Amino acid sequence: MLNRDRFQFKLFSTTNGLNSNIIGNIHLDKNKEFWFLNYGLLHFNPYNETSTLYDISNGLHENINFDKSIYIDYDNNIYFGSEGKYETYCLNDFHYSSIDIKLLIESIEINGQNYIKDYGNTKNQLLNLAASQNNITFRYATICFQDVEQIKFRYKLEGFDKDWVLAGNDKEAKYTNLPAGEYNFILQVMNRGVWLDQQIKIKVVIPQYFYKTIWFISIIFFVFILTVFLIFKYRMRQLLKMERLRTRIATDIHDEVGSTLSSISILSEIAGKQLENTKSSGILNEIHNGAISVLEKIDDIIWLVYPKNDKFSNLELRIHEFAVPLFESKNIQFKIIFDKNLSILKLPMEVRRDVYLIAKEIINNLIKHSECEMAYINFKEYSSGFTMEIEDNGKGFDTEASSSRNGLSNIKRRSMQFGAELSVNSIVGQGTKIILKVKTI
Repeated sequence: MLNRDRFQFKLFSTTNGLNSNIIGNIHLDKNKEFWFLNYGLLHFNPYNETSTLYDISNGLHENINFDKSIYIDYDNNIYFGSEGKYETYCLNDFHYSSIDIKLLIESIEINGQNYIKDYGNTKNQLLNLAASQNNITFRYATICFQDVEQIKFRYKLEGFDKDWVLAGNDKEAKYTNLPAGEYNFILQVMNRGVWLDQQIKIKVVIPQYFYKTIWFISIIFFVFILTVFLIFKYRMRQLLKMERLRTRIATDIHDEVGSTLSSISILSEIAGKQLENTKSSGILNEIHNGAISVLEKIDDIIWLVYPKNDKFSNLELRIHEFAVPLFESKNIQFKIIFDKNLSILKLPMEVRRDVYLIAKEIINNLIKHSECEMAYINFKEYSSGFTMEIEDNGKGFDTEASSSRNGLSNIKRRSMQFGAELSVNSIVGQGTKIILKVKTI
């Protein structure tokens, strides 16, 4: 609003008072208020920013266009005309009566379907919708019998629109794909360039889809955690059950089969020494050796089955116990190295068994065939597991040549069965190096 002692710039258009954006002649009356030719005679008060349009509906003899001439004299008479004629009025005779305007919502459309008819002009209403009812069209109007051309609208959906939407003469507000939430639709009307105090306010509530609500997500999360816990608990029970079973099997084999075979071995050895019959003594000696061999195999089985041996450190100890006596019996210099980081690694029984049996097979072949003077056993950690390297400086062999021995083929077959990578490098006269790469994760 202007002050008579100072001024400021402000833009006026069809959204805030004009009935057209095309302006013709402008003149100032003695009250310092403006008169425009604007497809009619438009009076504009810059101090309260009100405007009134006059045409044949409220005072003029004929409609006038923006290209007419206009003049206001000192007595506040206005003249306008063209084509050899003019019309005059005293501006003091114009009647500026207030206009009774009734603002109302004609209908509300939800998802293309008419939801409510004749919603009325109740100032506060509640619109409870379903989660899928998020496309809304408000249609509104006014009951007004004077200066209808100067009626303008604006609306705002609080919670969605950041500012007022200036609708001009448009009588529809459309919203699509509204997110869940609570909104307030507010509608206001303008007359003669002034926004009136009356307004319509409708509260719109769109609930969230049930599967997106906090309580539903919480239930799903709780069910998921409970399921994981129950699966984990079941798995732990199964592992404990398996561990007890393995312990019982190892104990039973040791107590029952192992002690029986030990007795057979001892008794056959004693009987063999007491018999004078050489043939009978040889048979008993064979029984004794067979019992010793079976005892060794059963000892391996007990070691493999017993759960407390699943740590890598027990595999290290077992390989030491097997390899060292063999190397010493053949006067072979040796070096056995285990990465300290591997000591706490826990191996599944199947992996521990296959690695141990492959190591035994390689060491046995080394002892029997390599004719070496030096042997190396090295276990090293890598990102996904560990590697076992067994190397000697013996006579080597041709890896491409066919052989009647099954040791190498057994090693390859066993390594493939549990997903390990095996590489055999041997040069005749220079020795052999076998690398087993085992993934544990």
